[in-house]
Order: sequence, then structure tokens, then C-alpha cells
Amino acid sequence: MFYRDLPTPSSPRLLISLLILLLGAGTVGCGKKGDPLPPKRTIPQPTRDLKITQQGEILSLRMGYPDTTTDGEVLPTLAEVELWQTVRPVADPELPPVVDAREFPATAERLLVLRGPELSSATEGSELVARLPLPGLSQDPIELHVFAVRTRAIEGEQSGFSNLVHLIPSTAPSPPSALDIESGAEGVRLSWQPPAEEVEGYSVYRRPAVAQGYAAPLAFVPAGTHRYLDESARFGERYIYTLTAVASRAPLRESTYSLEREIDYRDTYAPAPPADLVALPRVGGGDLVWKPSPDLDTAGYIVYRADPGGDFRRINPDLLSTPEWSDGGLASGQTFRYRVTAVDGLGNESRPSTEASLRTP
Repeated sequence: MFYRDLPTPSSPRLLISLLILLLGAGTVGCGKKGDPLPPKRTIPQPTRDLKITQQGEILSLRMGYPDTTTDGEVLPTLAEVELWQTVRPVADPELPPVVDAREFPATAERLLVLRGPELSSATEGSELVARLPLPGLSQDPIELHVFAVRTRAIEGEQSGFSNLVHLIPSTAPSPPSALDIESGAEGVRLSWQPPAEEVEGYSVYRRPAVAQGYAAPLAFVPAGTHRYLDESARFGERYIYTLTAVASRAPLRESTYSLEREIDYRDTYAPAPPADLVALPRVGGGDLVWKPSPDLDTAGYIVYRADPGGDFRRINPDLLSTPEWSDGGLASGQTFRYRVTAVDGLGNESRPSTEASLRTP
């Protein structure tokens, strides 16, 4: 900035005022810089939904895939997941020791670290699943195993420990046997034989035949019942079913899967037949009415007539969408017999209704 043609100051006081004015002008628009901000820290939120399940001799620890940082920001891709454990002796299985979350870090040991391909293979949908063998069952004294996880994002820091999950190792029951499946109009029926051990019940698993593994159980069946009807099965699908015997539900301790059974669930089931067929005579013919089939997949109806001394034959070329039919061109003084069937959208035809007779005037 240049200042030209300024008057020469005539006194020291004027000179000082001018210098102050120039210095002030030089600082206008030059905002003062504050203290430098610390770099953002990428720390995953500690996991709060860690769960443990036992299937046979395998433990599974499940947790939701972390997605936010402690600052509420979107979490970058995970770099690793650590599984930690501490073990305590148990004098009385009915009164296991309590492990406080504050003392866990001081006594826990790291069991495994998932990173790279191992971490990718442990990702199942929106969950992370770590599997490890069941700890030995022959310890004396009995031991309580307490687990927790920590996570770290790429170029980030370690999270705090998750919630704690507890397990006293125990032998899982044998799986149910003799699983049998049968298709029906109302669903797929399952039946099985219970194991020798006492159990709380059974978990029913189902997967599409093209899928690789099972998701959450389809249903839980209490002990004492060895049958289940899967009313949610859809026609036209191929399914694979299996079962486990459940010794306890919290934490979940269940057997390995029973033998699998596959079914191609096709609609080969005709609707229920119409009911209360009535034939009302009139000159040269008659009018038929009936109660519709109660099945929702009924597409229409077929009317059959037997002329005097003859067999039943279909008399309507197209399916009837309403439960009524007017028949005409009949000779007077003759008796005709009628019956009606219901047909679904795939062409499955019901049994015939009860017969109705009509004698023309």
C-alpha cells in the first residue's frame, strides 16, 4: 500500500497521530489467528451389543458392525477386532462370581485378533461373528469365562472395551433325530424325535436351498412338543430345514444341527369344494346358486350336469367368477343333476360339491 502526497507533519504530536493511523490501517482485514485445533481422533464407539452363544462345542460371539466414532462421526472401515478374556474359579455354579467392567482390563488376556481376510470372513451382513472352540469342561474347580471386544478403525485409535458376556462351559445336548418334513395346503409340517437329555425346547431353522447358511431361528418350540407347522412357507420355493435342541436360552446353549431335510414346496392342493348347491327350476332350464369355496386362492368354478340317464359333463366353457349359473334349453318334464367344483389359479380342482337335482316344469 502506498501513501502519496501526504502533508509533512508540522509537530511531533501530529507525527505520532499519523503513525498510529497508518499502523491501524495496516492491520485492518488481517484476522487474528487463534490457537491451533488438535487433530480429530478416530475412536470407535465401544460395542454395547456383544452376545455369546454355544452350538455344540463351538462358541460364537456376535456384535453389530461398529459405524460411529466417539464424536458421533461416521466410522471408517475397521482395521481390527480384538477378543479378550478373563477367567475366574467358580465354587458354586448357582452363584458365579461377578466381574466388574472396571476390573476387567487389569486381568483380561487377549485371545485373538481379527484383521484383513479374517476380519472380512467374520463379517456376516451387519454383524461380526468370532467363533472359537469351547473351553475345556474338565477343570477343577469349574471356571467362569468372561469375554469382551475392542475395535480399531483404519488410521484410528482403539475403542474402549465392550459390554461383558459370561459363560460357564457346559456340554451341549445331542441334536434331535429322525427329522421328517411333509408339505400341506396350510404349510410345511415338521416332526422329530427328542434327544435323551432334558432340554428347554427346540429351535427350527430354515433357509432357501440356494443360500449357504442359516439366519436366526424361524421358531422356538417348547419341550414336550415334537411337531411344528411352518405357515410362512411360500409355494414355488425350495427350502432346507434343520433343528437344534436348546439346553438354555440365556445365554443360548444348543446342540449342533440335526440332519437337514429339503423340500420343493409346490401348490398341488385344490381349494375346498363349494357348499349348499341349490337348483331352482324354471321353464326351459334352471338357476344354480352355491356358497363359495372359503380358500382365498380360488380362481373360479366349474358346473357339471348329468342329463337323464347320462354321466356328468362340464357345461360352462370358462371359469365362473361368481357362485351362480343359469342353465337353459332343457326339455320339459325331465330331471337333471348338477354339481360344482372350485379351481385355483394353478388349475387345481376341488372335489365336487354335493349334488342338486332339478326337474323342469
